[in-house]
Amino acid sequence: MKTKSFIKRTKKGDVLRIVREHYLRNDIGAGTELLEETNVYRPEYTPLTAKAAHYLVLDTNIVLHQIDALEQSKLTNIIILSTVLDEVRGNSMKTYKRIRKLCSAQERHFYVFSNENHRDTYVERLKGESVNDRNDRAIMVATQWYHNRLKNKMKVILITNDKELIARSKKNNLNVQTIFQYAKTLKNQPEFIDLLYHPQDESSDDEDENNNNKNKQTKKTNEIKMKGNQNRSKKKTKAKKNTIYPSHYSEMKLREGISNNTLLQGVIHFNRNNFLEAHVTVEGQVKDILIKGRQRLNRTIDGDHVVVKLLSKNKWTTQSNQIIEEGGGEIETIDELNKIISKMDQNDKNKKTVVKKNQKAKGGKNKKQEFSIRPTGKVVGILKRKLRPYGGSIEIDDFTKKTGGRNENILFVPMDRKVPKIRIKTRQVDRLVGKRIVVVFDHWDQNSYYPNGHYVKTLGDIGDKEIESELILIENQVRYSPFCKEVLDCLPLKQEKWQIPPEEIKKRKDLREYNIFSIDPPGCKDIDDALHVIPLQNGNYEVGVHIADVTYFVKEGTAVDIEASERCTTVYLVDRRIDMLPPLLGENLCSLHEKVERLAFSCIWELTPQSEIVNTWYGRTVIKSKAALSYGQAQFRKDNLKMNDQISKDIRNLNMLAKNLRAKRVQDGALQLASPEVHFSLDSETQEPLDVEIYKIKEVNHLVEEFMLLANISVAKKIQATFPSSAMLRRHPSPRDGAFDNLLACLANVNCSLNIESSKALADSLDKCHLKSNPYFNTLVRILTTRCMTQAVYFSSGTVEYSDYWHYGLASPIYTHFTSPIRRYADVVVHRMLAASIGISSISKRLSNKYEVEKIAKVINHCHRMAQSASRDSISLHSLIFFKEKLMDEDGYVINVKKNAFIVLVPHYGVEGIIYVSGKDGKSKVPNYNFHFNEKKQMLISSKLKIKVFDKVKVRVESTKTVEHGGNIKIILSLLKPLRIISEYSHSFNK
Repeated sequence: MKTKSFIKRTKKGDVLRIVREHYLRNDIGAGTELLEETNVYRPEYTPLTAKAAHYLVLDTNIVLHQIDALEQSKLTNIIILSTVLDEVRGNSMKTYKRIRKLCSAQERHFYVFSNENHRDTYVERLKGESVNDRNDRAIMVATQWYHNRLKNKMKVILITNDKELIARSKKNNLNVQTIFQYAKTLKNQPEFIDLLYHPQDESSDDEDENNNNKNKQTKKTNEIKMKGNQNRSKKKTKAKKNTIYPSHYSEMKLREGISNNTLLQGVIHFNRNNFLEAHVTVEGQVKDILIKGRQRLNRTIDGDHVVVKLLSKNKWTTQSNQIIEEGGGEIETIDELNKIISKMDQNDKNKKTVVKKNQKAKGGKNKKQEFSIRPTGKVVGILKRKLRPYGGSIEIDDFTKKTGGRNENILFVPMDRKVPKIRIKTRQVDRLVGKRIVVVFDHWDQNSYYPNGHYVKTLGDIGDKEIESELILIENQVRYSPFCKEVLDCLPLKQEKWQIPPEEIKKRKDLREYNIFSIDPPGCKDIDDALHVIPLQNGNYEVGVHIADVTYFVKEGTAVDIEASERCTTVYLVDRRIDMLPPLLGENLCSLHEKVERLAFSCIWELTPQSEIVNTWYGRTVIKSKAALSYGQAQFRKDNLKMNDQISKDIRNLNMLAKNLRAKRVQDGALQLASPEVHFSLDSETQEPLDVEIYKIKEVNHLVEEFMLLANISVAKKIQATFPSSAMLRRHPSPRDGAFDNLLACLANVNCSLNIESSKALADSLDKCHLKSNPYFNTLVRILTTRCMTQAVYFSSGTVEYSDYWHYGLASPIYTHFTSPIRRYADVVVHRMLAASIGISSISKRLSNKYEVEKIAKVINHCHRMAQSASRDSISLHSLIFFKEKLMDEDGYVINVKKNAFIVLVPHYGVEGIIYVSGKDGKSKVPNYNFHFNEKKQMLISSKLKIKVFDKVKVRVESTKTVEHGGNIKIILSLLKPLRIISEYSHSFNK
């Protein structure tokens, strides 16, 4: 036992003597039958095998940097020291969880040795010794202990890239190798070297050997010195010329700049249609900061947390009016890229000249032109990389087809268009062609056009539906692995035969005799909510919303709760569902199936016939749903007046009340927006898409929506009143300045306008946006309005001002999510808060801390965005499969116009595509038409035709493989017939 004591003074001035004891043992097992020590102390880990070729001991940096290689390789019999685990946990909790998972895999034989608690391997920190040096010494001592005990029985190798640790280990006669040296010995795992991460400040042994060979050249000493000096000066000059990117500021300079507000920090988001342009969202700034050009972007990747320096105002510019894709036949060489960048800069100068001329002519500032110019800056530092696995394929060219067997540099093309190509080294090029692979970013050198990364794994063939679906989940960081044993152990023991305990029923309001029913999409298995309505003698109505009581099964802090808090949401793809909770809960015990007793958390109101709330009751209940209806079945009951059973009558009463609620919300300024949602009919066996159509909203959809909104608003008020500083709420910020600029300019071309002063003004003006010649016009305007909005987010009530609680889209001063706890973790948190607010349970310390709740909210926000993105990607994938070997001629609508292209939405299939009118050489891509771009009117104009937003066009839809994008399959739209010609606009054009 080691004892340390020290004095600590409290905030009140009291002096405390703190004693810390560290217990040491001599009976900790070494994890191998080759030694006498038993394995009683670590029974949870699979022991090392006696027939192994050798045992490996890994240092901390190997685990932190090479976790991908450790996971994907077949390495076994590895000793993980508790020192290493503690260091990994302090550096990266994500990596810590991954290595712990490896240690739990029985077939891998990763054994955790508690060297910090073993009498013979514990190392005390020396005076003046740094923590890192002490830990390195602890790793070396533990390796020495294994080496001495297993000297004649098993070879023990320390794996580290630390040069000092290597030198000290060799002095102690230990077997030590770098990870690169060890990789070369694995003749049966040649792909292992491809999996290795190459840190920027470390070189592989191939590079070391090349450098050593150069140094071994024998020449006269004087000649070497003279020529060496000349070569160095030439190299320095050449290096300066070849440096593509400016250096990032030092950490100290970044901190100083942020503290004195000369530098700003935020998250960078790349333009999907122009990889040379991005914007940085800075908290507290009204407008995003525009970043244009490769040098100003300075080696950033979409999602990085960056530091930005604003340029002087005379260098501020406008957003690009051109679509520029990396690859796709648009840019092929660096020279072409540089020409495009210089053209962009020249265009910016021309715009500024026009602005200045207009200002002089009018004797003042041109407000419209000035408004389009945005704060512009450059990236001077990266605080945190948005590191994640990237899915895609290797770039296909003649070099790729010929190479193989050698360690070659090739370019990896990510699926995400906002991510640059990544250079990787591999010996298996021939096996990667035509495959979906996963790559991880390593670093980005100053003098390299592309970042460096390393190969992680091969998923399968490009175009295979299962592989493409898995890639969607990887790209969107969706956890899709099966639920682990620890999570499943949290479930009720009787499982399928489980019934509500009688003592639990006594604690709840018994509503089993009530006429409760649910309305959901057809085939829904995870039924979160149900409804009831009872006419009262005073003419009012009792209406109840009953929500699955998930928190009865998911206790805070348990393994199933932690898993749900990391998944955060159920992800819905076209052909599958990635559950937040194990199916036993989500599809069975929590789901409110018909004619089965279930636990619920209910919100019950007394409403007047005008849907005014008289009073509200919250509480835990037990229910027995009388029917589980689909939207179609409920709509049929509502419309068929011959059906006079109780449920049909209740649906009509609820619909009447819901109409009143909806009318009030619209009157208050709630927005009725739209999105091009489609529904796929799938083959029952192959799950291949057979048909696709626009998703139709029924009246009963609105019925359910209104009462779910009412429950969410009511619960939000209740928990905020009880926990004013830590309630989990949801807000929808107002649109950012300039968000509607392009849409307003496009609407002016068709003599329409929107009032964006408030949500109420916007809602009213949306109702007036109609064109007799185009019945789809109003829907299209609502779709484009949706794209101008900011995203709604979860937040902790104590982290923002009350005025910022406002939900812009719903026109509600306060809002939360309570109604879907089976598929949203935010609702689980709200259920716990509501239970505490009505006094039936206590609130945990974590949920009463506003900062902890804000942390939970940020994770949920991220997972929610990723889930939405995965759903959209799944729709795109099934659209690709549907159009395979098909040519469809369909009506489309122009939704965006750029200098060299326009984007078309095909509503029937919900697909969008870019149609280029000119190539990178400036030549027309549309026969017999030469377009020029009118930026002010957002139009492409030629002598015969003009194209603008909202125009209806006839397009051909097909899918094809694009060689430039690594063999990716994509939907291609080609223009068949513009349905509006310039003669129809002769009056407005001349004017």
